[in-house]
Amino acid sequence: QMLPVLKEAGVVDAGGQGLLFFLEGIVEGLAEHKDIELDTYIDHVVSRDEARVRKDIEIEFQYCTELLIKGSNNTDLEDIRSHLGPLGDSMLVVGDEDIIKVHIHSNHPGKVLETCLQWGDLSDIKINNMLEEAHEHLNNWDNQMSDPEPEPLKKIGLVAVGVGQGIVEILNSLGVDIVVEGGQTMNPSTEDLLNACNSVQAESIIILPNNSNIIMAAQQVKHLIDNDKEVVVVPTKSVMQAITALIAFDAEGDVNDVAEAMTAEIEQVKYAEITHAVRDSSINGLEIHAGDVIGIIGGKISLVADTPEEALLKAIEEMIDEDSELITFFYGDQVTEEEANEITEQINEKFSDYEIEVHYGGQPHYSYWVAVE
Repeated sequence: QMLPVLKEAGVVDAGGQGLLFFLEGIVEGLAEHKDIELDTYIDHVVSRDEARVRKDIEIEFQYCTELLIKGSNNTDLEDIRSHLGPLGDSMLVVGDEDIIKVHIHSNHPGKVLETCLQWGDLSDIKINNMLEEAHEHLNNWDNQMSDPEPEPLKKIGLVAVGVGQGIVEILNSLGVDIVVEGGQTMNPSTEDLLNACNSVQAESIIILPNNSNIIMAAQQVKHLIDNDKEVVVVPTKSVMQAITALIAFDAEGDVNDVAEAMTAEIEQVKYAEITHAVRDSSINGLEIHAGDVIGIIGGKISLVADTPEEALLKAIEEMIDEDSELITFFYGDQVTEEEANEITEQINEKFSDYEIEVHYGGQPHYSYWVAVE
């Protein structure tokens, strides 16, 4: 039994084969009490057959297309989504009246750009051929076997803390270089953040801690980094704040000016987290029992509900004010797509005057994360 790609190439798993030789040697040594010659099992060296490991890669939408739309006064984000939706998948459209970030996988990036022109000027356009990148990764064996050349340093790199498949994909799509796994129940250490910053090939690094408990650890990285990199922390307390802050990210700007602009953006975001209480408590006038559904608004336990969906609706209602325009929520790994669709319909019905955006976050422990801007 072999992995298909190894079988096709006519090679074996070196680690697995080595372990097999090791065990066979032990058996022969114990059973027959004889010495094992070093070259007993070395018959020949198998050469790699690069042509035989080429695999057909199926990618439905070939081009990863990213851009910013500027000068888009009073643009309806839902209108943009409805126009771009038929052109691909993995779509993300976020922003405000000044700037909008667009990410989509499409077979027609030109149509994406042409469509977006109707809402404003385009900038920071990036189009990557994902099929070409996948083939290079699988088939460029010589480069994989040799020491890779160091990547050229970019001006500013991004490190963020996050958890959940959907959350990680969204952060990466918005330009984050490394997402360090961590959340409320598993805070990364200063060393974890330091290692991530050292791994990013950039002159300066911006860290998005995305949790109030991680901000101090992130601040310590500035004093521990062992090279000339400058590290700046944008004190995000949630992933929702980070996503909004990333709209203001300028990869070619001065790192301190960029961090200041990103920090200003997070002040515009109200956010809440829906989860279950782990113990009995009495806080903020609420009697809470272990297992109750609670809503945490801006880091404070603010409500108790019978279901996560009820808590989500209550939290949105408490956060909305006359300046609110957009409601974005992320559903966790314990929420089914059907349940997410049902609550989306309820939110659309109850808050019909606002733009609604829903994403799979995949975050553990939290049924929903929601932001109001």
